[in-house]
Amino acid sequence: MKQLSKYFLMGALTLLPFGLTVAIVLSFLSWVDGLSQKVFSFISSDFYFPGLGIAIGLSLICLLGYFTTLPFAAKVLKALELPFRNVPILKSIYSAVKNLSDYFSPNGANSDQQVVVVRVPGFEAEFMGLVTRRDLNDMPKEFTRESRVAVFIPLSYQVGGITVFMPRSYIQRTDMKVEQAMKSALTAWMPSRDEITKGTY
Repeated sequence: MKQLSKYFLMGALTLLPFGLTVAIVLSFLSWVDGLSQKVFSFISSDFYFPGLGIAIGLSLICLLGYFTTLPFAAKVLKALELPFRNVPILKSIYSAVKNLSDYFSPNGANSDQQVVVVRVPGFEAEFMGLVTRRDLNDMPKEFTRESRVAVFIPLSYQVGGITVFMPRSYIQRTDMKVEQAMKSALTAWMPSRDEITKGTY
């Protein structure tokens, strides 16, 4: 029984990342397909077939991505954003999500996003951080603005962290990609199975 329990635990842990990923993707696709089925039912029930909504949804997303590359797209999107940026509660939520998506966008305002190592004098431990603001000139006067940057330090096993305004001399740039850094921080920088096998951790 002890050996059987060990095998069961190993199997469950192996299945967990696959199961969660598949469950989230299937839930989203099922929702999109169900919504499309309701929309097409107003046109003709014979026109709809299973999976049509998913295909249309993916096509529209790709089409929207292409639209954002056109010269006039910025003005159109800015006009569409007006209600989201002016309604009191809605603008706070929208602005937060928009800033986050812009940060991770390869062509966004923060396309020069940078993963840094933070070293505080007199403290031997090091932190991994993401530079979110390269100068504090437009911050309130109470902030120390000269030669300072805003660095977001993610916390493990949760979507959150702390933002610290620190001297530029405390940080050192790295070549690590933001996606890799966030993935590693989320799992407390535990080595992957490949790294353990290769002994590279």
